[in-house]
Amino acid sequence: MIFSRRQRATRARILNHTPTLGSLTTGTNTPSMHLRTATIFPALLVTSMLGSCSAKILGPTDGDTLREQLAKVTTQRDEAMLRESELQTRLATLERERNGAIDPQALAAVATLARVGISGLTMVRETSADTATLALVIVPEDGLGRFLQAAGTLQVSVAALAPGHAPTAAGTLTVTPLALRDCYRAGLMGTHYTVEIPLKWSGDDAQTRGTVRAVSVAIDFTDALSGRSFPAAATIPLLPPRTPIAPNIEKPQSSVQE
Repeated sequence: MIFSRRQRATRARILNHTPTLGSLTTGTNTPSMHLRTATIFPALLVTSMLGSCSAKILGPTDGDTLREQLAKVTTQRDEAMLRESELQTRLATLERERNGAIDPQALAAVATLARVGISGLTMVRETSADTATLALVIVPEDGLGRFLQAAGTLQVSVAALAPGHAPTAAGTLTVTPLALRDCYRAGLMGTHYTVEIPLKWSGDDAQTRGTVRAVSVAIDFTDALSGRSFPAAATIPLLPPRTPIAPNIEKPQSSVQE
């Protein structure tokens, strides 16, 4: 280990003031000497380490790349095994239903769809004078008012509302059961399904252009198991476009004094 001139001088001063083993064993040491000893040795250790340490940034290695690939393949394998297990459960359920082996009390305990509502988290944001994006949030519930994963077809129709004018068609969408399953969301805002729908109302009518203040959303969910239809409707206020954050560029101050 190589020390600089300043480090060697600092080390010499520390060693000159460090109590010897004899003074520690003969009883000549004092409380202040104990305190000095407790603070000197860590300082000496830090000084020695600083002389030999240097910062070095390490880039990703081949091992890091292999570990990342392994984690990705492992995730894909686990997802495939989960889907396979789900299919096996479905086959076993169909077999037991065919043979009448399912306990009626167990069937009664299975949650059943009772309502499909439009959540207050639904929002629509204007993107231009005659276009917007609707983030539709729906919540299927069972008979106890608890969220229930549902399988079925969702039909959505949206109309733009402008004061003093008749509603204007803004968009329609049909979501299949498999596509709806991919819309499942869970997080801090609760569990729900989120469907994004681009909207556009007639731009030929100059009277309604730029005057839309809300949209009327109507949904009709058809349960794939029972065939029942669950309609719902809501009026959602139109939010203004997002304002991009401009960079804070300060004007240079003039150095000329008048």
